[in-house]
Amino acid sequence: MDLNTERRCSMKEICEYLGISRDTVLTWSEERQKAFEDTLAVILEQYDDTAKL
Repeated sequence: MDLNTERRCSMKEICEYLGISRDTVLTWSEERQKAFEDTLAVILEQYDDTAKL
């Protein structure tokens, strides 16, 4: 086993460490995904506009 490999945390460990519920973690994850998708859409839209020039 590679000693430089970081161990992944379980959902339970994350919730306990942060003192929050599983639903909160999932909500945060969904919000980040939506923000990423919105940003990607803007970038692709700008790329499409540039390609038309």
